Amino acid sequence: MYVFMYFKLLVSSFSPSLLQKKSLTRFTTYDIIIFTDEIRINFNSRDDHSCTYSLFNIDDDMERSAWPPNIIIGEKEFRAKLGPSGGTRGYMAITGHSTGDIVWYINDKLIPEIFVERRQTYTFIVEGGNDPNKGEHYHPLYITDSSEGGFGQKDDAEQRKQRVFAGIVYDSDGLPFPTTAGRYCEFKFKSYDRSSEMETFDAFFDSLKLSCENGNIGILNWTVAEETPDLVYYQSYSQTNVGWKIHVVDPGYKWNDDKDAAASLHSDLPLTCAILITVVAVQWIFTISLL
Repeated sequence: MYVFMYFKLLVSSFSPSLLQKKSLTRFTTYDIIIFTDEIRINFNSRDDHSCTYSLFNIDDDMERSAWPPNIIIGEKEFRAKLGPSGGTRGYMAITGHSTGDIVWYINDKLIPEIFVERRQTYTFIVEGGNDPNKGEHYHPLYITDSSEGGFGQKDDAEQRKQRVFAGIVYDSDGLPFPTTAGRYCEFKFKSYDRSSEMETFDAFFDSLKLSCENGNIGILNWTVAEETPDLVYYQSYSQTNVGWKIHVVDPGYKWNDDKDAAASLHSDLPLTCAILITVVAVQWIFTISLL
């Protein structure tokens, strides 16, 4: 006899203000399927408190508040280096995506959202590593409509799904080639990862030190075309989930109004750390098949 169990989990992130409204922000559902040879359920049990898991007994890592997202508005030059992801307060809490050990720091800010205007030219000074043989120290920067990035990791079919706006050219054989990498610069911990201890990104940034290899910087000049979508991303050519958003606006956009709107928007972003797993539907379906 085999028992097939099915239930649904909702993975979501909350902000305190929305919790008061009993509302959810971002969420993802997962179907969990478990096969087992035997299962016994005692429906006569009452007041059984032997369950050790509770939504009210959340790990300390889950309770730490996320750092507010960084924003860059009205600047024409962006210095791109690598640095730690910020643990559950940083990249994951801001983007909702998992990542590796390092992500982009633009103008000394952890994955800021950048605002640019169409028909304007912007310069990225890139120090992501230019030696493909060094693996984790090779991160050419490019601009794409993909929230994931990692163009160099993709096969031909997946690459065709991404639109590239700067940072990649094709050689005579039709193979992609990243144009902008530069020497490798990384913000490293002065002692150890203190992201869980720091209530603000600025405090966390003070716990880092910059380490750069010898070599030259890479320079990417990007003139934003009229047809550029409203939302694109700066990413790493060699690894997924390293960068974040670039908002594209029309010339003459009122930046002051946008700063106010951005501040209002981010005040409702999740301030609890990372992801809270909540079972929202007790939806058990048992199908018993006799062999």
